[in-house]
This record gives sequence, C-alpha cells and structure tokens, in this order.
Amino acid sequence: MIDSLSIKDRVGIRTLGRTALDKERQQREIEINFDRFERMLAQYLLTQRDRFALMRDGEVIGFFDTASEAGLAGAARFEDRIYSIQKVTDEPVEFGIYAHAIH
Repeated sequence: MIDSLSIKDRVGIRTLGRTALDKERQQREIEINFDRFERMLAQYLLTQRDRFALMRDGEVIGFFDTASEAGLAGAARFEDRIYSIQKVTDEPVEFGIYAHAIH
C-alpha cells in the first residue's frame, strides 16, 4: 500500500523567477501529473521501478535513471519549465531542493 504523502514530497518542479500566474499553472500541472501518476503507479512499478518519470499535461514524457537526467530533459524540452518529476516507487520520496522549490 502506498503511504499517503503530500504532493511536495513526491513531485519535483522548478519555479525560480516565476510570476503568480506561472506558479498557479505549475501547481495545476503538479496536481494533474500527481493524480495521473498515482493512478498508474502499480503499472509503472512493473517495468520502471526506481526510475524517474518526466511528466507534463498528465502524461509521461519519458523515464530516466536519475532525477537529474529527467530534469535536464524537461528543461530542454519545455522552455516554460512547467513539468514534474516523479520517482517510480512505493516508498516515500524526498526530493530535497526539488520538493522545496514549489513554495
């Protein structure tokens, strides 16, 4: 069973230098991606355990071996920097700087 975690404990997103409207859009993106990710987690665990999903608009863009790789891919693909990174695990995740960047 997956522990009940706050979104900030499971999602990474960069928000430096953003307007209030951008931050609202980022928060919506996080919520949409988190909801979709949680619904699909059991399936992802079968083949992608311990990898990192780069997500946008509720869809997985790709799976990566590290959060850094996923972040670099997201930054290269999405100029607006609106995306999220989810670790494919059924254990609680602490993203450190990524988790605190949404504030």
